[in-house]
Amino acid sequence: GVMTLLDALQSSFEFAQDFNQRIELRQTLKRMGFIREMKQLPGLLKQEREALSCSLKVLFQVQGDARMLEGDFAAKGVERLMRLCTMVLRNYVNKERILQEQADAPVPDQQAADASAAAQDAEAAAVEIEREVLGLVPIISDVVMR
Repeated sequence: GVMTLLDALQSSFEFAQDFNQRIELRQTLKRMGFIREMKQLPGLLKQEREALSCSLKVLFQVQGDARMLEGDFAAKGVERLMRLCTMVLRNYVNKERILQEQADAPVPDQQAADASAAAQDAEAAAVEIEREVLGLVPIISDVVMR
């Protein structure tokens, strides 16, 4: 039923989130020519956002359905919804903090070629985190407005 769907969405979300957090791996894939035509790093941001968004929609819908509020599922649904909302907000705050730290960090003094590659990697990482943050804004807005 609903819990099986939520478990599948959770697995999809966790897989995508784990991959998306491995920025160095994604930078290596990009340098090796994987999805060469894209400006951003290879990633599963859409999968992460969609699984999260769908999970939240299902959980909020369940909270509004009197049939679902009866029995054992009600407590599990509330606990899962609270855990997911907390995780979304913490994730957003953490990514905002990382973006601010990157903006404030001085550029390291290295050899010209190394500095250029390091600067490109740092910029790609910053762009990637910014994309993640921007993708979370509508989801967080939905959570806060409920």
